[in-house]
Formats: sequence, structure tokens, C-alpha cells
Amino acid sequence: MHVQKSITREQVDAMFQTMAKTGKLVRITELDVALGTEAKTAADYELQGEVYNMILTSYFENVPEAQQGGITIWSLTDAPEEHEYWLKGDEPNLFDATFGRKLAYKRVCDAIAGHDLGEEFESPDYSQK
Repeated sequence: MHVQKSITREQVDAMFQTMAKTGKLVRITELDVALGTEAKTAADYELQGEVYNMILTSYFENVPEAQQGGITIWSLTDAPEEHEYWLKGDEPNLFDATFGRKLAYKRVCDAIAGHDLGEEFESPDYSQK
């Protein structure tokens, strides 16, 4: 599931609803959210986090639990050597090039938990808004 930051909730909901109707296990594999720009801004990273959250939230809402087959992320970090052949120059992952947690990491954790973890933890890793 390689997506751009411009994907919409309507598109994702429709996809998961269609897949769930098959009655088969539904897996998210190779998930990444490309920013699609060289000049990345804080707003781009915020939107990326929201898209990760939206995709996982849609998955949990639209795929019955018995059909949820798992979630995998495409790559670990945004290090250039990890993107030599795929999305070169982009930063589509949950960790930056030095293994620092990006806002996207927090938003994935929020989606899995079903609420904003910043309300529970004082750690800077979870209190980012």
C-alpha cells in the first residue's frame, strides 16, 4: 500500500469495504506515505501522520476484526540508502534518517490504540500534536 499524502478517506474506506466484502483476510502490506516534494515542510509531515492514522483507522473501522490479517510498513527509516531505488529523495517512513520517531510514528500508535496517546503519556514521543 504505497500511497501519496493526497489519498482521501473516501478512497481508503471504499477500498477496505470492497476488500472486506470478499470475506477473506485483509492485510495492509508495504505501507508508506510519500510526501512527493523535495522542499518538505512541517505541514507535510503533519499531513503524512494524519494519512497514516486515517488509513489504519479506516482499516480497523471497515474490516471486521476476524478478517484483519495484519499490517506491515514498507521500510524502517528515511535514510537515503533505504530509498536508492524507491521514492528517491522522499521521506515516506515512520522514522527519520537517524532513527528518530517522526510524527507519523505517533499517529500510527494513536490509530492502533484507538485514541491520542498524548493524553496518557508525558513522553515527548507521544505528546506531539
